[in-house]
Amino acid sequence: MSQCPFFNSRVPLQVERLLSSANNWQFDVFKLADATQDHALSTLAFFLFHQADLIRKFDIKPHLLARFIRRVEDGYRPNPYHSKIHAADVLQSLHVIIHRGGLSPGYVDPLTLMACYLAAVVHDYEHGGVTNDYLINSSDLLALRYNDRAPLENHHLAAAFTLLKKPEYAFMSHLPKADTDRLRKMVIELVLATDMKQHFAILSHFTTVHRLGAANSVTPSHIVIPLDENERILSLQMALKCSDLGHVSASLPVHCRWVQLLEEEFFRQGDMEKLHSLPVSPLFDRCKPGITKSQVGFFDIVVIPLLNCFSRVFSNTKPLLTYTMRNYKYWADLQKMEQAVGNGNTSGK
Repeated sequence: MSQCPFFNSRVPLQVERLLSSANNWQFDVFKLADATQDHALSTLAFFLFHQADLIRKFDIKPHLLARFIRRVEDGYRPNPYHSKIHAADVLQSLHVIIHRGGLSPGYVDPLTLMACYLAAVVHDYEHGGVTNDYLINSSDLLALRYNDRAPLENHHLAAAFTLLKKPEYAFMSHLPKADTDRLRKMVIELVLATDMKQHFAILSHFTTVHRLGAANSVTPSHIVIPLDENERILSLQMALKCSDLGHVSASLPVHCRWVQLLEEEFFRQGDMEKLHSLPVSPLFDRCKPGITKSQVGFFDIVVIPLLNCFSRVFSNTKPLLTYTMRNYKYWADLQKMEQAVGNGNTSGK
């Protein structure tokens, strides 16, 4: 790895050790951010391109790839949650799901792998730290530009592909048009699927395609070939969605850190909503309980059904569900304890 052209000098030992653990189900991206002077995303992305031999296979000029990744990294704003560290975390999670979860090689040829990595890298590029609903309610220019339809996700994609048109970042400009068209289509499909408004529709579609609601219908683990092209893209969308929520399966301290960061980002939006006389979004008012008090419901409604469905089709991803249930138990026990304390206070009145 010391010969990797992305680095000007020998890779620090700590960074090398952290990158060597990038195949693990649980990964502390904050440690990589510290070790790389806040360049976890660019360091990890270039490493994964290099490790997968994508640079050689597609005859990519390393300096153009490195320059593009660094530019995207710099375009992530210093939000508490939707930051370049989050993008690195999603990238690492997607990498593991693909390579250890059973999607490779059946669902992922080299061009698709590059599309998946690229989608993870850019999926929150230039995120403003507010939700789509806020952009729509405040008549933000992005909402006007994209007609209130997934303004954030559309912007992440448009801004990233605009960069790729510039000669100094165009690391794929030499590829055949058929390849770049196919890659672009995949990246668009994947990133648009991260809009949580699409969550239940995508999950329902995946459940229907794989007949997961039928009795005793669980896809055998040895089946790793897509049913068709639509199902292949759908499964990759599910993989990125699982990765976007990847912190739910992290070690408890890392997971709790992410939840606290998201809560602070939500509170900051709530502050802005108050400032501009907009209705304050549920759980966004810092004077009231935030998402740290609603994790059990979030796991019950969103997280566990998603990971359960995905792991029934791709059984090698079951470690994600196992680690997630450990964190769920923490929130459930905490909720019970707080309820018991509340009941005790009430009975004492």
